Amino acid sequence: REVVQKGATVILDYLKEINRAKSTARLDLSCSGLTFVPVEVLRMTNLTHLKLFKNNLKHLPSAFGGLVNLTSLSVIDNSLSAIPPEMAKLSALKRLRISYNE
Repeated sequence: REVVQKGATVILDYLKEINRAKSTARLDLSCSGLTFVPVEVLRMTNLTHLKLFKNNLKHLPSAFGGLVNLTSLSVIDNSLSAIPPEMAKLSALKRLRISYNE
């Protein structure tokens, strides 16, 4: 609503930023106090590197299987007890860092 009230130029700039975020290849959300992985992250199918270490994650959603371009995932130092079977779909994944979990 705030963006709409500021006019067309701001709306176009906002849409450009959203589009740029969708094409982001590297994302670091470490030490962010996350208790879940935001759905917006799971929609970023161009991600190649994702860092989520030192958060409060208890599980990873099955939608992780959709991040088909992911080559590196770090979920060190969370509260994970398992990873979803859908992670097997990540054929590009070369590095998975999961130490210091449950």
